[in-house]
Amino acid sequence: MSVSRFFHNISLPKLKRGRSADELGRPGKSQSPTDSATRRPAPRALTLATPGDLGLSTSSTLRNSSPLSTNNEPTSADGYVASPETDATGEPDLVPETSSPPVGAFTSTLVVAWDQVKNGPESAPGSSRVVNATGELEVTPLAEDSVDAALNVKNTYAPLVTAAVTVFEDSGIAQHIEDGIDHFFEGMPVFMNALDAVAEVHPFIAVAVMAFKTVYTLEVKRRGNEKKVIALYVEMKDMMAVLLQLQDIRDEKVVAPDKTTIEDRLKSLVEKTAEDIKACSNACDTYCKKKLLAKVFQGPLWDTKLLSFVDVFEKRRTAIEFALSIHTTETLEAMTAKLSNVDNSTKQVNAKIDVLMTMFETLVSKEQKTVAEIVAANGGAKAVRNNDKMLATLDEAVAKATQDSDIRSTGPAALEELRDDLMDDPESAVAKNMAVFSRKFEIQKRQIIDEIALVVRRETDRIIQEVKTGAHDRILDKSIHDIWKEMGWRGNVKARHFVLALRDYYLEKMQDEAPKIKGITVMKDDRTDTDAWAIKFIDVMHLQRILEAFDDDASGFITVSEMNRFTSGRPIDWSLPHWIAYWAIGWRSTIINYAKKIEMLFSKMESVHAKLLPANRQPVDQYDSFVWDAVHLLSATVKNAQIGPHQDKFAKYVEAEENRLRENLKAVDFYIDDDNTLTLITGIGRIEKTAFPLIYLLLERHYEIMKIGTTKVLSPREIIDAGNSIGHVSNALRIRTRDLQNIFTQQKMDVAKHFESFACGVFKYFYKESDLWTPEYLKSLGSDFVPYDGSKEELKPDEILRFPFQDELALDVRAYQYHIHMEPEEHLHASVEADATVVAPLKDILGQWYGAHYLEDERRGRSGESLEAITLTAGDGEGNIKGTGYSCKGHFDIEGTCTTNAEGATEVSFALTFGGTHWTKLVFQGQLHRDSDTMSGNWAASRTPTESMGLLVYKKNVTPEHLAFYPPPWALKENRARALWTFAIESIRLDIRRARWSWTYFKERRDTWKIYSNYFLRWMYCGTPLTDEETTQLGNLGLRIIPSDACFYGSRVERIKATTAIHENAWCDVCDGRIGGARIICLDCDVKKDNTFNTLDLCDSENCVNSVVTVETRTDLPAPHLPTHHVFKVRTTILGRQLGKLDRKARESLKEVEPLCVLLSARKAAGEATATPGSSSSALQQALAPQAPRPMSQASKRLSTATTATNVEENPVPSCGVCNGMLALPCWCCFHCNGDKLYICKACDDKGVPKLKGHPEHTEEHALVRCQEAIPTEEKVSVEQRLSTLENRMGNIEDRMSKIEQVLLHVAEVLKTENKTANFTLPA
Repeated sequence: MSVSRFFHNISLPKLKRGRSADELGRPGKSQSPTDSATRRPAPRALTLATPGDLGLSTSSTLRNSSPLSTNNEPTSADGYVASPETDATGEPDLVPETSSPPVGAFTSTLVVAWDQVKNGPESAPGSSRVVNATGELEVTPLAEDSVDAALNVKNTYAPLVTAAVTVFEDSGIAQHIEDGIDHFFEGMPVFMNALDAVAEVHPFIAVAVMAFKTVYTLEVKRRGNEKKVIALYVEMKDMMAVLLQLQDIRDEKVVAPDKTTIEDRLKSLVEKTAEDIKACSNACDTYCKKKLLAKVFQGPLWDTKLLSFVDVFEKRRTAIEFALSIHTTETLEAMTAKLSNVDNSTKQVNAKIDVLMTMFETLVSKEQKTVAEIVAANGGAKAVRNNDKMLATLDEAVAKATQDSDIRSTGPAALEELRDDLMDDPESAVAKNMAVFSRKFEIQKRQIIDEIALVVRRETDRIIQEVKTGAHDRILDKSIHDIWKEMGWRGNVKARHFVLALRDYYLEKMQDEAPKIKGITVMKDDRTDTDAWAIKFIDVMHLQRILEAFDDDASGFITVSEMNRFTSGRPIDWSLPHWIAYWAIGWRSTIINYAKKIEMLFSKMESVHAKLLPANRQPVDQYDSFVWDAVHLLSATVKNAQIGPHQDKFAKYVEAEENRLRENLKAVDFYIDDDNTLTLITGIGRIEKTAFPLIYLLLERHYEIMKIGTTKVLSPREIIDAGNSIGHVSNALRIRTRDLQNIFTQQKMDVAKHFESFACGVFKYFYKESDLWTPEYLKSLGSDFVPYDGSKEELKPDEILRFPFQDELALDVRAYQYHIHMEPEEHLHASVEADATVVAPLKDILGQWYGAHYLEDERRGRSGESLEAITLTAGDGEGNIKGTGYSCKGHFDIEGTCTTNAEGATEVSFALTFGGTHWTKLVFQGQLHRDSDTMSGNWAASRTPTESMGLLVYKKNVTPEHLAFYPPPWALKENRARALWTFAIESIRLDIRRARWSWTYFKERRDTWKIYSNYFLRWMYCGTPLTDEETTQLGNLGLRIIPSDACFYGSRVERIKATTAIHENAWCDVCDGRIGGARIICLDCDVKKDNTFNTLDLCDSENCVNSVVTVETRTDLPAPHLPTHHVFKVRTTILGRQLGKLDRKARESLKEVEPLCVLLSARKAAGEATATPGSSSSALQQALAPQAPRPMSQASKRLSTATTATNVEENPVPSCGVCNGMLALPCWCCFHCNGDKLYICKACDDKGVPKLKGHPEHTEEHALVRCQEAIPTEEKVSVEQRLSTLENRMGNIEDRMSKIEQVLLHVAEVLKTENKTANFTLPA
């Protein structure tokens, strides 16, 4: 059968036929009546009505104006077959059988044309490739033959090209693109069904169709759609629409004139298309996960990256169209016209990309515009990017201004994460996201396949054929259908009315059935009687919870779709009353049980924390401080509630749901990277339904990770991603809270009161956090301690961890392995042997280089950057370079290029990628100066030239030791001779001191290390903030340390940081530095009423401990903090849930040590601080006897009395548990050690945590309370007593005034009698 006869005999579905080119308003190729008469009828096509019916953008209509879109009748392909051999590209080799007729010009044209479409014009036979002066590839034209005539049609069809571009530009393409974005989702169901229909006939395209359906479903589930992303999906959709032309080819095995089947021709092309779809969706996924600040800072870079997929999709569409046209083309002239369109499409694509590039500047959300304005108001991206303090402030301002719902934590980890997000270029970010996205892609694809394969219909479900009488005919469940029909409801019903009607329905049904079964044994499978226990819970008492189960959007109305979704979600073997009873009583009990299990997991984590390797404690501390706060907002609402009845009837479903979530989490490796992934795991629906079991499963995995952290050094990224996974769940709960708040406000409800009862109150603390975090509540908290014995655990790091791990945190000494035995002059020859094939200019830059960083304003590096060493080698490909290097930030990899510009200068550009998680990528862009063996240029944290952070100079003819004295660029400009002379003097002095092994040389190295490590730790992580002078000194030291030393010093700083307790969200209230090491908390300072609980914290600095904190510094304090206040000290980070228990124990310990404080205060007053333990107490008693005691508490008074009356043997004075010396105030007492109390003098405590034989259990986890001199205390007087005292005083004043008045009257009488004051009158 010929191809044409095959098409005419196909029976196609009755669908609306497509419009003509004229009806669509596109420039189609007109035909004369004569041509129409001589041609056979075009094959009947399976087409849809309009591009709008399919949801296609109008812009795709413009593209279809080319001859490729015309339906020409295919010719017979008898006598041609496809060879099983394949060429280098994986495509079938197009060769004729020996028995076939000779190959004519037309068939040759098809072979060459297809090769050109796949690989470009340069791949055609007989062509040669030449690189022109500008570096572009030029293709030499083919010989003048029939093939050449088919390929070189550009001049012939130049008017057509111009017309196409003109139409593209003048027909309102921008408006067409906007229409495509606005209406993208409207026709998608019909379009997907059409693709599925074609895929059933041609299974080889299923891989592309499945990829498109998967990414489309992911995009639909995404919260908040980016218009830029939708624009790309419109292009993707238009590309997939070309595959609908396969409906005209019903047999993929029929061969074309070039002896190739459509399946062989398209199979590899379709597979590549599926890869392109996945790559585009990955890029979109990466972009959508970027923070708003990153989108603003990197806007142009991301626009370029996203728009590159427009070109990819256009090329794929053109290739598919051309492949299809080969099977529907019968003349050389038609083939030539189609081939011409391949070249024309490039101009159309370029024109469209230009328009899209302009549109992308406007396709930004209001939030992004707001952020851009805030950034501009703060000096622009360049000023903000390199200022950590401004960056953190701006991040908070942006979150408030835009109500940004992104996960936001605090502390150095959050700032580092934000900085990484800003600095990570699109190419790198997309590559890193691919592994995470692939897992998400696979789980979504699996769900689509499962939905198709597992179609379940329950016994109580109706078969809906046609809706004739009303909305009730669209309801699946029979019982609900009967109720809906009987009540005469339309498309929706008030939720309260429905629940009451449902209860009445089941009660009446039970009453009606009772007489019928009287005297008859009731069968166990009688559904109504079996569900009697469940029906009693469908009542007014449980009305609220049942309403919420049906009414997903909390609107107060239940729609038909909501009803069907609810009834379809129940287990296959459950009745509807059973399912309703679960939401009435079962779900509440389930979340209570999970809340208790969650709190128990936190207690287990707390016990594991003490056994973590020091290197793992800081990331785990950051995790704990964020995660517990986020989760406790949820669990605190129900953790103390009582579990309801009939839990055994729901256990099977709860277990199945937990297993479903666990399997979905395994598919994404227990990492939730965004809200879209969260929806994939939980399914569509209310987040509160699955939040508790999901958080429990995540915490269970995180607990396993922490247990591994007791024996292995974890990657910080392992813990950071764990915290972010919990953060995304918390973020979804906050979004749900915000949506519910808007709904309650619109319904004019009491929002706070309604949150108390809605969903068992799980959102009430998300709505108002201050109700939970009160001082009274936090001080009342106390978690149960669960001992952890790691010896009984069988840990499997390879199965649990996502990132590489180490056995220990080792110092980095790799740099010394190359340079430790090298003399200074040998550094000049430390180059890498170049490949013999490498030529200039690449050959000139290979080898060892040493670089120095300078700030852009030409001051030495206050950024703390050290000298660095790099080794460059030839990379893969022409002009590419690669290499390695090291500096204070550790080792890094190098990738870049070396090119020659138009002026003949050698331009060098490469990126430095560090192995650590908190160091961002640096980029160098500069030129090579051969006369001085120097590379100089700008260094920055991105590839945008305007983002330069300063100057970077690499030298090849200077040793690293001497480079430390090399003059900076501005010194050479000012006075080159003086600068070089100073450099020579300092270099010679260094060589002499090194050669003599001078003590001053080694002392200087030691002092440099101490100062540099101290300043660098305080500058980057914790401690008293650096002064301006110290910051300048740090920058100067960075340029004095050779790279090998800097690399080693950097690793030592990292080790110090890893072993130092850096307290999250704890800043010293005196010096304003982040507290690292010991943290001192005041017991006497409480915040004012109605203020959020906030402790007064001090670092261990003597100056800070002895300072006063005024109410101007801490406005939430009712009175200033004084150095004499009672305090306690912790050396490990403490969580919010631990603070209450520590506070209670510290206050109890204070009462216990108060007698000792009185004794030591008295001894200090008597001048006996030098007394030794065990001496006679007579001197102490004699000293105490004559003393006039100061006012003190009643307990102190009782102790003082007892001390003067008893012997010293009954009241011995304890000694320091470390040095065994006599205690003196102030000192410290451990309130964790059991048995005899452990006291430590101040001198011993300043040295750190000792290892004691008498108290082996004493560790840095134990807190200390300060024993200090007894402070006089005033008795507290009530307000009533004060008022009574005031009244008494006023009464006394009145009496005294009355007496004064009597005295004055007496004086007046005396004066009158003596006639000395005749006119005197007493004033009234």
